[in-house]
Amino acid sequence: MEDEGEDVASTTTAGTQATAVFHHPAMESMSVPVGTVLGVAPGNFTRHNLGGSSSLKPGLNRPGDSDQHETLFCSDLDHSYGALSDRCRECIDSASTISVCMEYEETSTGKLTAGSTCSVVPTPSNLERRGTTREKYQVYRYRWWVLFVVWLAVFEEACLFNTWGPIAKAAKPAFNWTDGTIGLLALWGCIGFIVAAIPVSWAMQNFGLKTIFIFATTMCCLCAAFRCLSFEPKLATVLINVGHVFNGLSAPVALAAGPLISAKWFPPSERVTATAIAGMSTTMGIAASFLIGPLLVPDVHCNATSPALNNTLLDNFTSNYTTYEDCLSGIRDNIRSLMFIEFGVTAAILVLTATSLRDAPPTAPSHSSTVPRLEFRAGLRRLSRNSGYILVSITYGIVNGSFSAWGAVLSLILASYGVTQTESAFIGFYSTIAGGLGGIVMARIADKCPKRHKSLIIIMMILSFIVYISLTLTGNLSSMSINGTVALSTTLLATYYITVILGGVFQYGLIPISLELAVELAYPVAEGVTAILVTLASCIVTVVFLGMLSIPSIGVLWMNWAMLGCFTSCTIALAFLKPRYARLEKDQAA
Repeated sequence: MEDEGEDVASTTTAGTQATAVFHHPAMESMSVPVGTVLGVAPGNFTRHNLGGSSSLKPGLNRPGDSDQHETLFCSDLDHSYGALSDRCRECIDSASTISVCMEYEETSTGKLTAGSTCSVVPTPSNLERRGTTREKYQVYRYRWWVLFVVWLAVFEEACLFNTWGPIAKAAKPAFNWTDGTIGLLALWGCIGFIVAAIPVSWAMQNFGLKTIFIFATTMCCLCAAFRCLSFEPKLATVLINVGHVFNGLSAPVALAAGPLISAKWFPPSERVTATAIAGMSTTMGIAASFLIGPLLVPDVHCNATSPALNNTLLDNFTSNYTTYEDCLSGIRDNIRSLMFIEFGVTAAILVLTATSLRDAPPTAPSHSSTVPRLEFRAGLRRLSRNSGYILVSITYGIVNGSFSAWGAVLSLILASYGVTQTESAFIGFYSTIAGGLGGIVMARIADKCPKRHKSLIIIMMILSFIVYISLTLTGNLSSMSINGTVALSTTLLATYYITVILGGVFQYGLIPISLELAVELAYPVAEGVTAILVTLASCIVTVVFLGMLSIPSIGVLWMNWAMLGCFTSCTIALAFLKPRYARLEKDQAA
Protein backbone atom coordinates (compact mmCIF):
# COMPACT_ATOMS: atom_id res chain seq x y z
CA MET A 1 0.00 0.00 0.00
CA GLU A 2 1.41 3.43 -0.95
CA ASP A 3 0.47 6.99 -0.17
CA GLU A 4 2.04 10.45 -0.29
CA GLY A 5 4.56 11.28 2.45
CA GLU A 6 5.02 7.74 3.70
CA ASP A 7 6.19 4.44 2.26
CA VAL A 8 4.39 1.37 3.53
CA ALA A 9 6.55 -1.60 2.62
CA SER A 10 4.34 -4.47 3.65
CA THR A 11 1.35 -5.38 5.75
CA THR A 12 0.38 -8.79 7.02
CA THR A 13 -2.48 -10.10 9.10
CA ALA A 14 -2.66 -13.48 10.71
CA GLY A 15 -5.30 -14.51 13.16
CA THR A 16 -5.08 -12.24 16.15
CA GLN A 17 -1.90 -10.40 15.23
CA ALA A 18 -1.09 -7.60 12.79
CA THR A 19 2.28 -6.07 11.95
CA ALA A 20 3.40 -3.36 9.55
CA VAL A 21 6.71 -2.24 8.13
CA PHE A 22 6.81 1.45 7.21
CA HIS A 23 8.82 4.65 7.09
CA HIS A 24 7.71 7.85 8.81
CA PRO A 25 9.50 11.26 8.64
CA ALA A 26 9.83 11.32 12.41
CA MET A 27 11.95 8.13 12.26
CA GLU A 28 14.87 10.15 10.93
CA SER A 29 15.19 12.12 14.15
CA MET A 30 14.70 8.90 16.17
CA SER A 31 17.57 7.07 14.43
CA VAL A 32 15.24 4.20 13.58
CA PRO A 33 16.28 2.29 10.44
CA VAL A 34 13.86 2.40 7.56
CA GLY A 35 11.86 -0.82 7.34
CA THR A 36 11.98 -1.62 11.06
CA VAL A 37 8.95 -3.39 12.46
CA LEU A 38 8.02 -0.93 15.18
CA GLY A 39 5.25 -2.75 16.96
CA VAL A 40 2.59 -5.38 17.17
CA ALA A 41 -1.06 -4.74 17.85
CA PRO A 42 -2.56 -7.77 19.62
CA GLY A 43 -5.94 -8.94 18.39
CA ASN A 44 -8.08 -7.97 21.34
CA PHE A 45 -10.99 -7.02 19.11
CA THR A 46 -13.93 -5.20 20.63
CA ARG A 47 -17.14 -4.24 18.85
CA HIS A 48 -18.01 -0.55 18.97
CA ASN A 49 -20.93 1.42 17.62
CA LEU A 50 -19.58 4.52 15.87
CA GLY A 51 -22.18 6.74 14.29
CA GLY A 52 -24.64 3.90 13.88
CA SER A 53 -22.27 1.51 12.12
CA SER A 54 -20.48 -1.40 13.71
CA SER A 55 -16.73 -1.77 13.33
CA LEU A 56 -14.06 -3.96 14.80
CA LYS A 57 -10.87 -2.42 16.14
CA PRO A 58 -7.71 -4.04 17.51
CA GLY A 59 -6.70 -3.10 21.01
CA LEU A 60 -3.39 -1.45 21.90
CA ASN A 61 -1.38 -3.57 24.30
CA ARG A 62 0.91 -1.95 26.86
CA PRO A 63 4.08 -3.95 27.64
CA GLY A 64 3.81 -5.53 31.06
CA ASP A 65 0.03 -5.16 31.08
CA SER A 66 -0.99 -7.98 28.78
CA ASP A 67 -4.48 -8.06 30.19
CA GLN A 68 -5.11 -4.36 29.67
CA HIS A 69 -5.92 -2.91 26.29
CA GLU A 70 -6.74 0.50 24.87
CA THR A 71 -8.92 0.75 21.80
CA LEU A 72 -8.03 3.31 19.14
CA PHE A 73 -10.94 5.09 17.49
CA CYS A 74 -9.09 5.89 14.24
CA SER A 75 -12.03 6.68 12.00
CA ASP A 76 -10.25 8.83 9.40
CA LEU A 77 -6.89 7.18 8.80
CA ASP A 78 -4.77 8.92 6.19
CA HIS A 79 -1.36 7.25 6.43
CA SER A 80 0.22 9.85 8.71
CA TYR A 81 0.07 10.72 12.36
CA GLY A 82 -1.07 14.28 11.65
CA ALA A 83 -4.04 13.07 9.59
CA LEU A 84 -5.59 11.00 12.39
CA SER A 85 -8.69 12.07 14.22
CA ASP A 86 -8.07 14.01 17.44
CA ARG A 87 -9.33 11.14 19.58
CA CYS A 88 -7.00 8.66 17.91
CA ARG A 89 -4.00 10.96 18.22
CA GLU A 90 -4.72 11.60 21.90
CA CYS A 91 -4.89 7.86 22.52
CA ILE A 92 -1.62 7.28 20.70
CA ASP A 93 0.08 10.14 22.55
CA SER A 94 -0.80 8.51 25.86
CA ALA A 95 0.57 5.12 24.82
CA SER A 96 3.74 3.91 26.54
CA THR A 97 5.25 2.19 23.52
CA ILE A 98 5.73 2.64 19.81
CA SER A 99 2.74 0.95 18.21
CA VAL A 100 1.09 0.15 14.94
CA CYS A 101 -2.63 0.53 14.58
CA MET A 102 -4.59 -1.53 12.06
CA GLU A 103 -8.19 -0.71 11.21
CA TYR A 104 -10.56 -3.57 10.45
CA GLU A 105 -14.00 -3.52 8.92
CA GLU A 106 -16.69 -6.19 9.03
CA THR A 107 -17.84 -7.19 5.54
CA SER A 108 -21.37 -8.11 4.60
CA THR A 109 -20.41 -11.79 4.81
CA GLY A 110 -19.24 -11.39 8.40
CA LYS A 111 -15.52 -11.78 7.59
CA LEU A 112 -12.86 -9.41 8.87
CA THR A 113 -10.81 -7.57 6.27
CA ALA A 114 -7.82 -5.32 6.83
CA GLY A 115 -8.62 -1.68 6.25
CA SER A 116 -6.28 1.32 6.01
CA THR A 117 -2.92 1.12 7.74
CA CYS A 118 -2.05 3.80 10.24
CA SER A 119 1.64 4.20 11.01
CA VAL A 120 2.17 5.52 14.51
CA VAL A 121 5.33 6.84 16.16
CA PRO A 122 5.74 8.54 19.54
CA THR A 123 5.34 12.30 19.55
CA PRO A 124 7.66 14.63 21.52
CA SER A 125 4.94 15.19 24.11
CA ASN A 126 4.60 11.42 24.54
CA LEU A 127 8.33 11.02 25.08
CA GLU A 128 8.31 13.87 27.59
CA ARG A 129 5.57 12.23 29.63
CA ARG A 130 7.53 8.99 29.69
CA GLY A 131 10.63 10.82 30.91
CA THR A 132 12.88 9.42 28.14
CA THR A 133 13.71 12.83 26.64
CA ARG A 134 12.59 16.44 26.67
CA GLU A 135 12.40 18.56 23.57
CA LYS A 136 13.86 22.02 24.03
CA TYR A 137 12.36 24.97 22.17
CA GLN A 138 14.09 28.25 21.56
CA VAL A 139 13.06 31.71 20.42
CA TYR A 140 15.58 33.79 18.45
CA ARG A 141 15.80 37.57 18.26
CA TYR A 142 16.51 37.09 14.57
CA ARG A 143 12.79 36.36 14.16
CA TRP A 144 12.12 40.10 14.22
CA TRP A 145 14.53 40.65 11.34
CA VAL A 146 12.80 37.89 9.35
CA LEU A 147 9.46 39.53 10.08
CA PHE A 148 10.87 42.92 9.02
CA VAL A 149 12.12 41.56 5.68
CA VAL A 150 8.74 39.95 5.02
CA TRP A 151 7.07 43.19 6.12
CA LEU A 152 9.08 45.13 3.52
CA ALA A 153 8.26 42.65 0.76
CA VAL A 154 4.52 42.77 1.48
CA PHE A 155 4.65 46.55 1.92
CA GLU A 156 6.14 47.00 -1.55
CA GLU A 157 3.62 44.60 -3.12
CA ALA A 158 0.81 46.75 -1.68
CA CYS A 159 2.46 49.95 -2.95
CA LEU A 160 2.68 48.52 -6.46
CA PHE A 161 -0.92 47.30 -6.28
CA ASN A 162 -2.25 50.74 -5.30
CA THR A 163 -0.01 52.85 -7.55
CA TRP A 164 -2.60 54.27 -9.92
CA GLY A 165 -5.60 55.11 -7.75
CA PRO A 166 -3.92 58.01 -5.92
CA ILE A 167 -2.58 59.52 -9.19
CA ALA A 168 -5.57 58.67 -11.38
CA LYS A 169 -6.33 62.30 -12.24
CA ALA A 170 -2.84 62.79 -13.65
CA ALA A 171 -2.45 59.36 -15.24
CA LYS A 172 -5.75 59.33 -17.14
CA PRO A 173 -4.95 62.22 -19.52
CA ALA A 174 -1.26 61.30 -19.70
CA PHE A 175 -2.00 57.79 -21.06
CA ASN A 176 -5.50 58.43 -22.42
CA TRP A 177 -7.05 56.14 -19.81
CA THR A 178 -10.58 55.90 -18.46
CA ASP A 179 -11.94 54.98 -15.02
CA GLY A 180 -12.26 51.44 -16.36
CA THR A 181 -8.52 51.27 -17.02
CA ILE A 182 -7.73 52.33 -13.47
CA GLY A 183 -10.21 49.78 -12.15
CA LEU A 184 -8.74 47.00 -14.30
CA LEU A 185 -5.23 47.66 -12.97
CA ALA A 186 -6.54 47.21 -9.43
CA LEU A 187 -8.62 44.19 -10.41
CA TRP A 188 -5.52 42.31 -11.66
CA GLY A 189 -4.57 41.89 -8.00
CA CYS A 190 -7.74 39.91 -7.23
CA ILE A 191 -7.66 38.03 -10.52
CA GLY A 192 -4.01 37.08 -10.04
CA PHE A 193 -4.74 35.93 -6.50
CA ILE A 194 -7.58 33.67 -7.62
CA VAL A 195 -5.48 32.15 -10.41
CA ALA A 196 -2.35 31.63 -8.30
CA ALA A 197 -3.90 30.69 -4.95
CA ILE A 198 -3.78 26.89 -5.26
CA PRO A 199 -0.37 26.59 -7.02
CA VAL A 200 1.23 29.06 -4.62
CA SER A 201 -0.22 27.34 -1.54
CA TRP A 202 1.23 24.04 -2.80
CA ALA A 203 4.62 25.67 -3.43
CA MET A 204 4.53 27.38 -0.05
CA GLN A 205 4.23 24.01 1.66
CA ASN A 206 6.81 22.19 -0.47
CA PHE A 207 9.54 24.77 -1.06
CA GLY A 208 9.75 26.73 2.17
CA LEU A 209 9.50 30.33 3.28
CA LYS A 210 12.59 31.75 1.58
CA THR A 211 11.91 30.26 -1.85
CA ILE A 212 8.31 31.38 -1.94
CA PHE A 213 9.21 34.93 -0.95
CA ILE A 214 11.95 35.08 -3.56
CA PHE A 215 9.24 34.11 -6.05
CA ALA A 216 6.92 36.84 -4.74
CA THR A 217 9.54 39.59 -4.79
CA THR A 218 10.65 38.48 -8.26
CA MET A 219 7.07 38.87 -9.48
CA CYS A 220 6.95 42.35 -7.93
CA CYS A 221 10.28 43.19 -9.57
CA LEU A 222 8.94 42.09 -12.96
CA CYS A 223 5.87 44.25 -12.39
CA ALA A 224 8.02 47.29 -11.63
CA ALA A 225 10.36 46.55 -14.57
CA PHE A 226 7.58 46.23 -17.16
CA ARG A 227 6.20 49.59 -16.07
CA CYS A 228 9.56 51.21 -16.87
CA LEU A 229 9.94 49.90 -20.43
CA SER A 230 7.91 52.51 -22.25
CA PHE A 231 5.88 55.66 -21.58
CA GLU A 232 4.31 55.99 -25.00
CA PRO A 233 0.59 55.85 -24.12
CA LYS A 234 -0.54 52.82 -26.13
CA LEU A 235 2.49 50.62 -25.49
CA ALA A 236 2.73 51.76 -21.86
CA THR A 237 -0.88 50.75 -21.28
CA VAL A 238 -0.17 47.19 -22.43
CA LEU A 239 3.10 46.87 -20.50
CA ILE A 240 1.63 48.29 -17.29
CA ASN A 241 -1.27 45.83 -17.42
CA VAL A 242 1.15 42.95 -17.99
CA GLY A 243 3.22 44.15 -15.07
CA HIS A 244 0.20 44.18 -12.75
CA VAL A 245 -0.60 40.61 -13.75
CA PHE A 246 2.80 39.66 -12.31
CA ASN A 247 2.03 41.64 -9.18
CA GLY A 248 -1.27 39.78 -8.83
CA LEU A 249 0.58 36.45 -8.88
CA SER A 250 2.55 37.54 -5.83
CA ALA A 251 -0.60 38.45 -3.89
CA PRO A 252 -1.24 34.98 -2.34
CA VAL A 253 2.21 35.02 -0.74
CA ALA A 254 1.79 38.57 0.52
CA LEU A 255 -1.65 38.05 2.03
CA ALA A 256 -0.83 34.66 3.62
CA ALA A 257 2.55 35.70 5.02
CA GLY A 258 1.39 36.29 8.58
CA PRO A 259 0.31 32.80 9.72
CA LEU A 260 3.25 31.20 7.92
CA ILE A 261 5.86 33.43 9.60
CA SER A 262 4.23 33.18 13.02
CA ALA A 263 4.09 29.37 12.87
CA LYS A 264 7.72 29.00 11.81
CA TRP A 265 9.43 31.63 13.97
CA PHE A 266 7.25 32.76 16.87
CA PRO A 267 6.13 31.14 20.14
CA PRO A 268 2.42 30.66 20.85
CA SER A 269 2.29 33.82 22.98
CA GLU A 270 3.35 35.99 20.00
CA ARG A 271 1.74 34.26 17.04
CA VAL A 272 -1.33 36.49 16.61
CA THR A 273 0.83 39.59 17.09
CA ALA A 274 3.28 38.44 14.40
CA THR A 275 0.37 37.75 12.05
CA ALA A 276 -1.01 41.23 12.74
CA ILE A 277 2.35 42.94 12.08
CA ALA A 278 2.76 41.09 8.79
CA GLY A 279 -0.80 41.98 7.83
CA MET A 280 -0.24 45.60 8.83
CA SER A 281 2.35 45.89 6.05
CA THR A 282 -0.42 45.67 3.45
CA THR A 283 -2.38 48.52 4.99
CA MET A 284 0.77 50.59 5.46
CA GLY A 285 1.78 50.00 1.84
CA ILE A 286 -1.59 51.19 0.59
CA ALA A 287 -1.48 54.20 2.91
CA ALA A 288 2.06 55.08 1.77
CA SER A 289 0.96 54.99 -1.87
CA PHE A 290 -1.52 57.79 -1.10
CA LEU A 291 1.43 59.95 -0.02
CA ILE A 292 4.23 58.87 -2.37
CA GLY A 293 2.19 58.93 -5.58
CA PRO A 294 0.76 62.46 -5.34
CA LEU A 295 4.11 63.76 -4.03
CA LEU A 296 6.00 62.61 -7.14
CA VAL A 297 3.12 62.95 -9.61
CA PRO A 298 1.28 66.18 -8.78
CA ASP A 299 -2.30 66.66 -9.89
CA VAL A 300 -1.65 68.82 -12.98
CA HIS A 301 -4.76 69.67 -15.01
CA CYS A 302 -4.06 69.94 -18.70
CA ASN A 303 -6.38 70.89 -21.54
CA ALA A 304 -6.06 72.11 -25.09
CA THR A 305 -6.56 75.80 -24.30
CA SER A 306 -4.47 76.16 -21.16
CA PRO A 307 -1.52 73.91 -20.33
CA ALA A 308 -2.09 74.01 -16.57
CA LEU A 309 -5.24 74.90 -14.68
CA ASN A 310 -6.35 74.77 -11.05
CA ASN A 311 -2.81 74.24 -9.88
CA THR A 312 -2.01 77.20 -7.65
CA LEU A 313 0.46 75.24 -5.54
CA LEU A 314 2.57 74.25 -8.53
CA ASP A 315 3.01 77.47 -10.52
CA ASN A 316 6.76 77.05 -10.83
CA PHE A 317 6.32 73.44 -11.93
CA THR A 318 3.79 74.28 -14.63
CA SER A 319 5.31 77.51 -15.95
CA ASN A 320 7.48 75.57 -18.42
CA TYR A 321 4.44 74.03 -20.15
CA THR A 322 3.50 76.05 -23.19
CA THR A 323 1.34 73.49 -25.02
CA TYR A 324 -1.13 70.79 -24.13
CA GLU A 325 1.26 68.06 -25.31
CA ASP A 326 4.05 69.57 -23.21
CA CYS A 327 1.80 69.38 -20.18
CA LEU A 328 1.00 65.70 -20.79
CA SER A 329 4.67 64.96 -21.45
CA GLY A 330 5.56 66.58 -18.14
CA ILE A 331 3.09 64.35 -16.31
CA ARG A 332 4.60 61.28 -18.00
CA ASP A 333 8.06 62.42 -16.89
CA ASN A 334 6.83 62.54 -13.30
CA ILE A 335 5.29 59.08 -13.65
CA ARG A 336 8.59 57.84 -15.10
CA SER A 337 10.40 59.06 -11.97
CA LEU A 338 7.89 57.25 -9.76
CA MET A 339 8.20 54.03 -11.77
CA PHE A 340 12.02 53.97 -11.65
CA ILE A 341 12.10 54.72 -7.92
CA GLU A 342 9.66 51.88 -7.20
CA PHE A 343 11.69 49.54 -9.41
CA GLY A 344 14.87 50.38 -7.49
CA VAL A 345 13.18 49.79 -4.14
CA THR A 346 11.64 46.52 -5.33
CA ALA A 347 14.99 45.26 -6.66
CA ALA A 348 16.67 46.10 -3.34
CA ILE A 349 13.99 44.16 -1.44
CA LEU A 350 14.50 41.19 -3.76
CA VAL A 351 18.23 41.18 -2.98
CA LEU A 352 17.52 41.54 0.75
CA THR A 353 15.06 38.64 0.65
CA ALA A 354 17.46 36.37 -1.22
CA THR A 355 20.41 37.09 1.10
CA SER A 356 18.89 37.31 4.56
CA LEU A 357 15.61 35.42 4.75
CA ARG A 358 15.64 31.94 6.29
CA ASP A 359 13.10 29.15 6.09
CA ALA A 360 13.05 28.33 9.79
CA PRO A 361 15.17 28.76 12.94
CA PRO A 362 17.70 26.08 13.96
CA THR A 363 15.50 25.10 16.91
CA ALA A 364 11.73 25.30 16.74
CA PRO A 365 9.93 27.90 18.89
CA SER A 366 7.15 25.49 19.90
CA HIS A 367 6.08 21.87 19.80
CA SER A 368 3.56 22.40 17.01
CA SER A 369 6.33 23.78 14.80
CA THR A 370 8.01 20.37 14.87
CA VAL A 371 4.93 18.36 13.89
CA PRO A 372 4.91 17.43 10.18
CA ARG A 373 2.02 19.02 8.30
CA LEU A 374 -0.32 17.05 6.08
CA GLU A 375 0.65 16.47 2.47
CA PHE A 376 -1.02 19.07 0.25
CA ARG A 377 -3.82 16.93 -1.21
CA ALA A 378 -4.48 15.24 2.11
CA GLY A 379 -4.72 18.69 3.67
CA LEU A 380 -7.27 19.82 1.09
CA ARG A 381 -9.34 16.72 1.76
CA ARG A 382 -9.20 17.39 5.48
CA LEU A 383 -10.28 21.01 5.01
CA SER A 384 -13.21 19.97 2.82
CA ARG A 385 -14.55 17.92 5.76
CA ASN A 386 -13.80 20.49 8.47
CA SER A 387 -17.09 22.27 9.14
CA GLY A 388 -15.56 24.71 11.63
CA TYR A 389 -12.89 25.82 9.20
CA ILE A 390 -15.43 26.14 6.38
CA LEU A 391 -17.66 28.32 8.59
CA VAL A 392 -14.78 30.64 9.51
CA SER A 393 -13.64 30.81 5.87
CA ILE A 394 -17.10 31.78 4.65
CA THR A 395 -17.78 34.35 7.36
CA TYR A 396 -14.31 35.88 7.07
CA GLY A 397 -14.58 35.94 3.28
CA ILE A 398 -17.96 37.69 3.37
CA VAL A 399 -17.05 40.24 6.05
CA ASN A 400 -13.55 41.10 4.87
CA GLY A 401 -14.47 40.85 1.17
CA SER A 402 -17.42 43.24 1.52
CA PHE A 403 -15.32 45.63 3.61
CA SER A 404 -12.50 45.62 1.03
CA ALA A 405 -14.95 46.43 -1.77
CA TRP A 406 -16.55 49.15 0.36
CA GLY A 407 -13.14 50.67 1.05
CA ALA A 408 -12.34 50.73 -2.67
CA VAL A 409 -15.25 53.10 -3.31
CA LEU A 410 -15.11 54.98 0.00
CA SER A 411 -14.37 58.29 -1.70
CA LEU A 412 -17.49 57.88 -3.88
CA ILE A 413 -19.64 57.00 -0.85
CA LEU A 414 -18.40 60.01 1.10
CA ALA A 415 -18.83 62.22 -1.96
CA SER A 416 -22.55 61.35 -1.82
CA TYR A 417 -22.52 62.80 1.70
CA GLY A 418 -20.90 66.05 0.56
CA VAL A 419 -17.30 65.21 1.49
CA THR A 420 -14.63 66.52 -0.87
CA GLN A 421 -12.10 64.24 -2.55
CA THR A 422 -9.27 65.72 -0.48
CA GLU A 423 -11.09 65.09 2.80
CA SER A 424 -12.04 61.58 1.64
CA ALA A 425 -8.38 60.83 0.96
CA PHE A 426 -7.40 61.96 4.46
CA ILE A 427 -10.22 59.96 6.04
CA GLY A 428 -9.12 56.84 4.16
CA PHE A 429 -5.47 57.44 5.03
CA TYR A 430 -6.07 57.89 8.76
CA SER A 431 -8.45 54.95 8.82
CA THR A 432 -5.81 52.72 7.25
CA ILE A 433 -3.09 53.83 9.67
CA ALA A 434 -5.37 53.49 12.70
CA GLY A 435 -6.58 50.12 11.46
CA GLY A 436 -3.04 48.76 11.12
CA LEU A 437 -2.05 49.93 14.60
CA GLY A 438 -5.37 48.84 16.07
CA GLY A 439 -4.93 45.42 14.54
CA ILE A 440 -1.70 44.96 16.48
CA VAL A 441 -3.41 46.00 19.71
CA MET A 442 -6.24 43.53 19.11
CA ALA A 443 -3.70 40.84 18.30
CA ARG A 444 -1.86 41.42 21.58
CA ILE A 445 -5.17 41.07 23.40
CA ALA A 446 -5.76 37.77 21.61
CA ASP A 447 -2.26 36.55 22.56
CA LYS A 448 -2.85 37.50 26.20
CA CYS A 449 -6.29 35.86 26.20
CA PRO A 450 -5.73 32.50 24.47
CA LYS A 451 -8.71 30.54 23.22
CA ARG A 452 -10.86 33.68 23.07
CA HIS A 453 -10.59 34.21 19.34
CA LYS A 454 -14.26 33.59 18.62
CA SER A 455 -15.43 35.98 21.33
CA LEU A 456 -13.09 38.74 20.18
CA ILE A 457 -14.22 38.36 16.56
CA ILE A 458 -17.90 38.55 17.49
CA ILE A 459 -17.29 41.61 19.70
CA MET A 460 -15.48 43.42 16.88
CA MET A 461 -18.22 42.52 14.40
CA ILE A 462 -20.85 43.98 16.71
CA LEU A 463 -18.81 47.15 17.23
CA SER A 464 -18.26 47.41 13.47
CA PHE A 465 -22.01 47.16 12.92
CA ILE A 466 -22.68 49.96 15.43
CA VAL A 467 -20.06 52.22 13.83
CA TYR A 468 -21.15 51.67 10.24
CA ILE A 469 -24.89 51.93 10.94
CA SER A 470 -24.11 55.29 12.56
CA LEU A 471 -22.15 56.36 9.48
CA THR A 472 -24.89 55.21 7.10
CA LEU A 473 -27.79 56.82 8.95
CA THR A 474 -25.90 60.07 9.53
CA GLY A 475 -24.79 60.24 5.92
CA ASN A 476 -28.21 59.47 4.50
CA LEU A 477 -29.93 62.07 6.69
CA SER A 478 -27.34 64.73 5.93
CA SER A 479 -27.39 64.04 2.18
CA MET A 480 -31.08 64.93 2.11
CA SER A 481 -30.22 68.53 2.99
CA ILE A 482 -26.84 68.83 1.25
CA ASN A 483 -26.45 69.85 -2.36
CA GLY A 484 -23.68 71.24 -4.46
CA THR A 485 -24.04 74.73 -2.95
CA VAL A 486 -24.27 73.82 0.75
CA ALA A 487 -21.07 73.44 2.74
CA LEU A 488 -20.53 70.37 4.90
CA SER A 489 -20.69 71.18 8.60
CA THR A 490 -17.68 70.61 10.82
CA THR A 491 -19.73 68.34 13.09
CA LEU A 492 -20.77 66.07 10.25
CA LEU A 493 -17.23 65.91 8.87
CA ALA A 494 -15.91 65.00 12.34
CA THR A 495 -18.56 62.27 12.55
CA TYR A 496 -17.36 60.78 9.27
CA TYR A 497 -13.76 60.87 10.43
CA ILE A 498 -14.57 59.17 13.74
CA THR A 499 -16.86 56.46 12.37
CA VAL A 500 -14.65 55.50 9.42
CA ILE A 501 -11.49 55.43 11.56
CA LEU A 502 -13.12 53.33 14.30
CA GLY A 503 -14.53 51.01 11.67
CA GLY A 504 -11.04 50.55 10.27
CA VAL A 505 -9.69 49.65 13.70
CA PHE A 506 -12.31 46.96 14.25
CA GLN A 507 -12.18 45.56 10.72
CA TYR A 508 -8.40 45.38 10.49
CA GLY A 509 -8.37 43.91 14.00
CA LEU A 510 -10.54 41.05 12.72
CA ILE A 511 -8.02 39.95 10.13
CA PRO A 512 -5.14 38.43 12.18
CA ILE A 513 -7.45 36.89 14.78
CA SER A 514 -9.66 35.31 12.11
CA LEU A 515 -6.65 33.91 10.26
CA GLU A 516 -5.19 32.42 13.43
CA LEU A 517 -8.55 30.89 14.39
CA ALA A 518 -8.75 29.30 10.93
CA VAL A 519 -5.23 27.90 11.37
CA GLU A 520 -6.15 26.45 14.78
CA LEU A 521 -9.26 24.80 13.38
CA ALA A 522 -7.38 23.40 10.38
CA TYR A 523 -4.31 22.06 12.23
CA PRO A 524 -2.35 19.99 11.19
CA VAL A 525 -2.97 21.38 7.70
CA ALA A 526 -0.11 23.70 6.70
CA GLU A 527 -0.60 27.31 7.79
CA GLY A 528 0.15 28.75 4.36
CA VAL A 529 -2.48 26.59 2.68
CA THR A 530 -5.04 27.46 5.33
CA ALA A 531 -4.46 31.21 5.16
CA ILE A 532 -4.44 31.39 1.36
CA LEU A 533 -7.73 29.54 1.01
CA VAL A 534 -9.39 31.75 3.64
CA THR A 535 -8.12 34.87 1.87
CA LEU A 536 -9.26 33.43 -1.48
CA ALA A 537 -12.82 33.45 -0.19
CA SER A 538 -12.44 37.12 0.70
CA CYS A 539 -11.01 37.95 -2.71
CA ILE A 540 -13.91 36.26 -4.52
CA VAL A 541 -16.45 38.26 -2.51
CA THR A 542 -14.56 41.49 -3.30
CA VAL A 543 -14.63 40.72 -7.02
CA VAL A 544 -18.37 40.01 -6.87
CA PHE A 545 -19.12 43.26 -5.03
CA LEU A 546 -16.98 45.38 -7.33
CA GLY A 547 -18.38 43.60 -10.37
CA MET A 548 -21.87 44.71 -9.39
CA LEU A 549 -20.79 48.32 -9.86
CA SER A 550 -20.93 47.70 -13.60
CA ILE A 551 -24.73 47.50 -13.36
CA PRO A 552 -26.08 50.78 -14.81
CA SER A 553 -27.33 53.34 -12.27
CA ILE A 554 -26.72 51.05 -9.30
CA GLY A 555 -24.57 53.65 -7.52
CA VAL A 556 -22.49 52.88 -4.43
CA LEU A 557 -24.66 53.62 -1.39
CA TRP A 558 -26.15 50.12 -1.51
CA MET A 559 -22.76 48.87 -0.32
CA ASN A 560 -23.36 50.38 3.13
CA TRP A 561 -26.47 48.28 3.64
CA ALA A 562 -24.96 45.19 2.03
CA MET A 563 -21.95 45.37 4.35
CA LEU A 564 -24.19 45.78 7.39
CA GLY A 565 -26.19 42.74 6.28
CA CYS A 566 -22.95 40.78 5.96
CA PHE A 567 -21.90 41.74 9.50
CA THR A 568 -25.27 40.70 10.94
CA SER A 569 -25.55 37.33 9.21
CA CYS A 570 -21.93 36.36 9.86
CA THR A 571 -22.12 37.32 13.54
CA ILE A 572 -25.14 35.06 13.98
CA ALA A 573 -23.42 32.23 12.10
CA LEU A 574 -20.24 32.47 14.18
CA ALA A 575 -22.26 32.24 17.38
CA PHE A 576 -22.83 28.55 16.54
CA LEU A 577 -19.12 27.82 16.00
CA LYS A 578 -17.48 25.43 18.45
CA PRO A 579 -13.83 26.48 18.24
CA ARG A 580 -11.05 23.94 18.63
CA TYR A 581 -7.51 25.04 19.45
CA ALA A 582 -5.64 21.82 18.65
CA ARG A 583 -2.32 23.51 17.84
CA LEU A 584 -2.37 25.73 20.90
CA GLU A 585 -3.31 22.83 23.17
CA LYS A 586 -0.41 20.79 21.80
CA ASP A 587 1.98 23.61 22.62
CA GLN A 588 0.57 24.12 26.10
CA ALA A 589 0.85 20.41 26.85
CA ALA A 590 4.43 20.11 25.56
